Amino acid sequence: EALGYRPLVVELLVQGGHQMLSAGDFEPAKEVLERALMEAQEIGHDAIAAEAAAALVFVVGIGQSRFDEGLRLAETAQALAHRAGDPPRTLARLHGAIGAIETEQHHFEEAIGEYERAIEILGSDTEPDRGELTVFLGGLAIALQLQGNLEAAAEKQREVLAIREEMLVPSHPSIGIAALNLGNTLGKQRKWEEAEPLLL
Repeated sequence: EALGYRPLVVELLVQGGHQMLSAGDFEPAKEVLERALMEAQEIGHDAIAAEAAAALVFVVGIGQSRFDEGLRLAETAQALAHRAGDPPRTLARLHGAIGAIETEQHHFEEAIGEYERAIEILGSDTEPDRGELTVFLGGLAIALQLQGNLEAAAEKQREVLAIREEMLVPSHPSIGIAALNLGNTLGKQRKWEEAEPLLL
């Protein structure tokens, strides 16, 4: 920070905020991301401001269960993203965060629409992050399952498992989690033969 190159400092703040978010440290993440948002706006760095705002939507809306405030932040993030040229990854994260909030409020149709939009936008990126894609597919599967559409939920969970099996070593815990999620959904459908090997 002593170097005084503020755009780099702000980008590092956003990266730090994402790391705290991923670790579930929502209160410090909120503080860091709010500072990043303020400083990015001060220097006219719209892309980073939009990224910080999109992350804050999840931190406030899900991490702190302040749904209405999270959705209000989403409007700010949407405007910033549009001003920055609608960067696909930021927009996808924003729609994913809104989807998570809608799921928590049992607004399943709205949640499904948001997750589908996130997946569509991420797929339009020149180099889509497949790991992030599995997060959105997993969120979509949860919303579908809670809505009662177990068949569609299982389909999305199969996609998550297939992507993770391609990306990761067989012993990676994320593969086991994806297999367990799919197995549980198949079990609810009484598809025991297909579910059993996934649950072992």
